[in-house]
Amino acid sequence: MKEWLEWFRWKSIRMRVKIDVDKGRLLDFVVQLEVDDEGWKPVVRYNYAHGQPHRDLIYRNGKKEKLWLNKSLKEVLDYGKRDIIKNWKKYIKECGYDVEID
Repeated sequence: MKEWLEWFRWKSIRMRVKIDVDKGRLLDFVVQLEVDDEGWKPVVRYNYAHGQPHRDLIYRNGKKEKLWLNKSLKEVLDYGKRDIIKNWKKYIKECGYDVEID
């Protein structure tokens, strides 16, 4: 299992990436946008839980929206990273977090 962080705002907004690869084959992954709101909270998560790749949008009030994705693990891993890098400000606002993003 490999894990790393990419920071969008130092100490307040980050992307966590975890991948599990065996002999070059992607077995599992998580790509998650997180915000520090009295502790690290997930905002958007792409992963392979429940046996199918999907995206969870997780609101500050606890509401969750799940979008099932009919793509390979590698495609969803790559798409999730690109999506979060491109849209992290939109997701932070949309999910109800009041943190400095500019």
